[in-house]
Amino acid sequence: MYEPRTSPHDRRGPTSRRTVGSRRAAIFVMLGMPAAGLLLAAQKRLELISVERETAAARERADRYERMVGILGSQRLVIRSMAPAASQPEARAVVYLDASSGAGVLTAVLVASLRR
Repeated sequence: MYEPRTSPHDRRGPTSRRTVGSRRAAIFVMLGMPAAGLLLAAQKRLELISVERETAAARERADRYERMVGILGSQRLVIRSMAPAASQPEARAVVYLDASSGAGVLTAVLVASLRR
């Protein structure tokens, strides 16, 4: 419905339900956009945290492999087979020891699990 102006100095335009509705929509958009931006920023922050954790895990794995390569590439490498325990006679283990640094790598395999 159209409401005429009551004064020549009234700067408001004619008001109707459509005008009021479009004003409300504009206000909703103006308030909704920052909220949507905050939600998007929070989501991206969580994704970044996840990527940082994955990167740290990959870096730790790379460090372990680098230590293993250093041990296995040693000029003073000592290799020892270990005897299985009586409770698990099918188990096998080998120790690779770098005699110069004292660092080593233990590999263990349960042979019965490989046969299945």
